[in-house]
Amino acid sequence: MGCIESREAKAAAARSKVIDKTLKADREQSCRQAKLLLLGAGESGKSTIVKQMKIIHQDGYSKEECLKYKPVVFSNTVQSMAAILRAMEQLGIYFASDERSSLLICRSFYRVPLLDVLVNFKTRFTFKGLDIKMFDVGGQRTERKKWIHCFEGVTAIIFVVAISEYDLTLAEDQEVVSNICKQKALKKITKTNGLK
Repeated sequence: MGCIESREAKAAAARSKVIDKTLKADREQSCRQAKLLLLGAGESGKSTIVKQMKIIHQDGYSKEECLKYKPVVFSNTVQSMAAILRAMEQLGIYFASDERSSLLICRSFYRVPLLDVLVNFKTRFTFKGLDIKMFDVGGQRTERKKWIHCFEGVTAIIFVVAISEYDLTLAEDQEVVSNICKQKALKKITKTNGLK
């Protein structure tokens, strides 16, 4: 028992230095990373924000991704056409030619597709040297309880609200005004233990 360090103590000190070095590197790396969580009601524009970030900060979409979105674009086009036809009828706007009115017959065959899927994907991009991971989760009320597991390690939460829908009712509950529900959802999120 002298003043000389034992082999075990030297080995422990060396391991400690390696661990300290690793922790320091991890801290420096985490300072260059951000995890953004997009939350909000269904159809609020979360996925649109993710897509725009991908277009702006990445190389856009590959040919395969474009082909994957083809049915979505088609569906959006058909839904928009159906909405225009309904609005024309309600506003008393008629086609200039009787031949074009045959499109009204098509409207009766249109059915809105059921999309009850939790959209949950990650997009990664770099902005001013910061590695950003952006997560988009489903906004329907039935999906909100699933958000909590996404809070771990989150740097920022972006709560998306479609201002154009401030006075509309929820798709899943026609009695509840969408804006009130969004305010309640945001309050609930900010009081979540995972954020404190």
